[in-house]
Amino acid sequence: MSKVSRRGFLKIVSAGATASTLGMSRLFLRDASAAPIAGRKVVNVFLNGGCDMFIPVQPTGFGSVMSQLLTNRPTIGAPLLNNVGAPFTRLSLNGSNYTLHDQMTEFQTLFNRSPSECAILLKGGIVTNNTGSHEEAQKDHQTGVDSGNTVDDTGWIQKIMEANAISDSYRVIDLTGGGIATGATVQSAQFRPTALNSLADFGYRAELGTTSTGEYGFRMATAQSIISSANGTGALPAAIKQNWAQLNQTVAAVGTAFTTGCGTYNSNNGTCSLLTAQFPNTGIGRQLRDIYISFRQLPTQFGYAETGGYDVHENSDPQGQNPNARMGMSARLRDLNLALNAFRLNCENAGIWSDMIIVINSEFGRTNYENVTKGLDHADASIVFLLGGAVAGGMYGQDFTVAELQRPQNGIDAQIKIRDVYCDIIQGLSLNPSAVFPGFTRTPLGIIRPA
Repeated sequence: MSKVSRRGFLKIVSAGATASTLGMSRLFLRDASAAPIAGRKVVNVFLNGGCDMFIPVQPTGFGSVMSQLLTNRPTIGAPLLNNVGAPFTRLSLNGSNYTLHDQMTEFQTLFNRSPSECAILLKGGIVTNNTGSHEEAQKDHQTGVDSGNTVDDTGWIQKIMEANAISDSYRVIDLTGGGIATGATVQSAQFRPTALNSLADFGYRAELGTTSTGEYGFRMATAQSIISSANGTGALPAAIKQNWAQLNQTVAAVGTAFTTGCGTYNSNNGTCSLLTAQFPNTGIGRQLRDIYISFRQLPTQFGYAETGGYDVHENSDPQGQNPNARMGMSARLRDLNLALNAFRLNCENAGIWSDMIIVINSEFGRTNYENVTKGLDHADASIVFLLGGAVAGGMYGQDFTVAELQRPQNGIDAQIKIRDVYCDIIQGLSLNPSAVFPGFTRTPLGIIRPA
């Protein structure tokens, strides 16, 4: 059995590609020995569930606005205590009237640096009167195009690849496993980014070098059997065999890269002996760990990750909850914060933090008023964060007003278009935003430092 039969096999993002396109598609890396890419790198972390902007960031320096917010959302002011019996204290931001959630210490550290390396974009998102479903709103964010427009389902990172004729599969690493319309993937393009569950799967599974067990192993064994028996002289059998050979090459390259960048891997806690700082053994921790290793060992420039748990329709802060789970999202924000801290420390040690751009966004925000279950329903604007040495940190966007908070229905309108955020990033990569989003009249935000 070939090495490709291990559990953590490389998955092709565009699973719906037809057989007739196989011969034309560049499904895999053509040069597995390519060196890591120098220069700026981008990570998109998507917060699934619709992140309520007023849990991470609060306008505590505006008395009337905060008073209105507490009237609308009494659970935000719940007098919860931490595990040593002391009140939670929100985190201050130098020169700002806003404070961060208690678990967001990494964001505070980066914001308070001089120069600041954390940009907080108030009222960011998709400009639409219909927040729609989670799926529709997520697609809008990840394509960078508002609902209702006639566009393909190409993710914004994918649009960068296509507009600049970049076809190396390792240029984009999607650790979510892939899916149509994510920031890193595409529905029907020539380029196929690399999508996988974890780089660790390639080199540190018990069945390494043997026949895999489980659903993935069964699929791989079946596919290999079909492909190995393909015969004939037509274009399709040749393309299938060629792509399968490239898959073998890619799997081997990923396994080598993880071994080289990780060293001794402990499958019990997800630690790697060669890392400066260990990542938390959580979903987002493992994703950012593997994206970091990809940046160090593979010709990767873009990483895409997702993390869930930001849906607060009900019981956003129920009475009697664990005090360390403040506001219903503390555990999620803590995991995100710890993973980003480890990512930053490793990047600084490797000398690549000054070129890093991390954008963090979510489908939509939440309503101004709590519902009958003390939860929050879908609304428009959310919060957008950018972190990294290449980010011009600070507060961006218009301050919140009492009038906005008194609106009973759709929450607060998005005023910073996510596509403008992407355009600033594209320009910060010394690329042309107009080529990626043709026909779009952008509003430059100035959130990326000149290269």
